[in-house]
Amino acid sequence: MHSTDMLTVEEKGSSYTSPRRRNLIIALIVLGLLVFAAIGIVAGYFIGRNSAKGCEDGDTKTTNGGKLSQKQLDEIYKDAVEMVSTKELRSSLA
Repeated sequence: MHSTDMLTVEEKGSSYTSPRRRNLIIALIVLGLLVFAAIGIVAGYFIGRNSAKGCEDGDTKTTNGGKLSQKQLDEIYKDAVEMVSTKELRSSLA
């Protein structure tokens, strides 16, 4: 056998990685994705908890900071019911 018949790792180029190293890289990628997902779940939990807390407090503030009266809330409800009524839907689809 000649010395040119045997290729060493350096001659093959940098595209060769050992199976052990490849498994380590895959394991690190999976671990990173799991950590990223866990951070997202925890952040979503706290964001949702804070937004739900505002709803539980009976928060009826408008976006400009003023409160809506019961009359205004009833009017908004009435308008919403009328908007989804059969007559209104038929007229908007026609």
